[in-house]
Amino acid sequence: MLASELLFEITLIIANFLQPSDKAQCCLVCKAWLPAFQESLFETLLIQTEASVNKLVDPTSSASKLLQRYGHRTQTLDITKNILLSHRRFFTLQKHIPNLKHFKWNDASVRILGPTYFDVWNLWAESLTNLEITMQFCPYDIPPTSFNSIRSNLRRLTRLKFIIPFKTLFTCTFDDFELLNDQLPELTYISLSARFDEMSPDELLKVKKVKPRPCLKTLEMDIKNTTYNWLHYLAIKYPNINTLSRLDFSQSGANLHTSQALKLFAELPCPFQNLKNISVHANTPSEKIYLDFISQICLFNVHIKTIDLNIHNSSGDTGSSNDMLQLTKTLANTLEKIKIVYFQEDIRHFGMFDKLEYYPRLVDLDINVKGATVMLDTVLEKCPALKSFAITDGVLNSRPEFSLLPMEYGLSSLSLISITVASTTLNQLSISCKNLNTMHLETVDITISRQKNSVDSCIDMSSTHFTKLYIKSTQFINILNEDRIALFSVSSSLTPAENIWVYSSYNDSIKNRKFHSITLKLEEEESKGCSAYFRSYPGTVRAEYTEEQLYEIFKGFSISRWAKILFKGYVSFKYGSAKKLCFK
Repeated sequence: MLASELLFEITLIIANFLQPSDKAQCCLVCKAWLPAFQESLFETLLIQTEASVNKLVDPTSSASKLLQRYGHRTQTLDITKNILLSHRRFFTLQKHIPNLKHFKWNDASVRILGPTYFDVWNLWAESLTNLEITMQFCPYDIPPTSFNSIRSNLRRLTRLKFIIPFKTLFTCTFDDFELLNDQLPELTYISLSARFDEMSPDELLKVKKVKPRPCLKTLEMDIKNTTYNWLHYLAIKYPNINTLSRLDFSQSGANLHTSQALKLFAELPCPFQNLKNISVHANTPSEKIYLDFISQICLFNVHIKTIDLNIHNSSGDTGSSNDMLQLTKTLANTLEKIKIVYFQEDIRHFGMFDKLEYYPRLVDLDINVKGATVMLDTVLEKCPALKSFAITDGVLNSRPEFSLLPMEYGLSSLSLISITVASTTLNQLSISCKNLNTMHLETVDITISRQKNSVDSCIDMSSTHFTKLYIKSTQFINILNEDRIALFSVSSSLTPAENIWVYSSYNDSIKNRKFHSITLKLEEEESKGCSAYFRSYPGTVRAEYTEEQLYEIFKGFSISRWAKILFKGYVSFKYGSAKKLCFK
């Protein structure tokens, strides 16, 4: 049987496995394929411009006629730009797409969500199960009105994401949240730009009478005031919850209400048994309150897998910052992912990871601590399952004997942002982590202590085979004379010497860190985005060029600012292979 002779139903099943671009091409193959592939194209509708909306709601346009014909197949509507939808246009889309299940609207227009259109969601009341709305700008009174409209009309929702500007956050009382659960009983996921209002002692006593909602698994909402009161409520309300985001212990002090909530919480038989992921905000004075919570859930044998810690230290005392990872120590045996953001107003440099716990299951570690000195070999030894490691704003070092260790580590992704790292550490990383396939270097200073008369230097990561290598605003620093070299020849050790990329990030001002980046694959005339200076360069940069040769070659073409850095030489960056090179 020929492909063109397949039944419509079979062709439609095949179409469901293809990307939209492929479906569009299949529509052009033959008349027999057109109906099935055209219908399958309307399962997801993406609107990016005002012109697209006009065509879809204009009854005389071909796009509108196709939507009227196939709109019953549309399951997902994605509006990606700040597109203004009037009540009439929105109503027309609803009529043409009667069975919509997922509606995603970025930069949502406030006109359609205002108080005048309280019943705007009526036509999707029985079909819509997944709603995602984000607003960038809106008057203060719009979010609560819009939210009330949503929860009053869309009773079938299982996922609700309602994100608004921080300045227009609205508060949610105990009764408000109970009403939300009554009106949307099938919710499994809630993400709201709202915060719980402070719970009164009377409301705390009412918690034991609330009706549980076992289906809800994820709650992302600011829990800031009387945090323990609300945790006691959530433990009873959502017995199967696995993700709690934006817990804030910064304003949780030792008072009578907190003590009462702690006592009630401790009396629960098995709270948060399915809790796997938490996101916590705290300041150094409130760390004790946070640790009490962690200790309690550990006593209940709760196995936390992911923790996102945002710690603020306004005291300027670095004494407690060295113990920051102690905030995850209790969970060390179960954690698979850690993210720590530490902010200190009066920052001083300090060591980190010198007394790191053993994390047998940790696969993802993300650290953003200004001024921290991180020992790479210690991290890899203490986290043997680590696959992804990201560091922001600090120093990455390793012991000299790191590369001599017989152990090979499974690290596959490394991200360094605003980091100082020694070239020897990168070389050692290549030898000890042969599975490294993704590396992100952004605003990185690569340091080396070398001889005064030495011109050429090499970062040798020849053991790596990257699927993606990303380099942005990176410079090479000779510690001996403080030369800052921003010109790199980047080449694969598996390709001929002529296949060399030149990358440059010129630093106008060390203080302001302003970079101008250009890239060029030599011997390719079609290279785009290169400056006139490099486009006019006729030759190939080779590793054997000396400082004087480089200067002579480039000085005839150079703009004055480039002449200032070229005489300092350049650095070779070698890798085994790479599928995608990204320079900015």
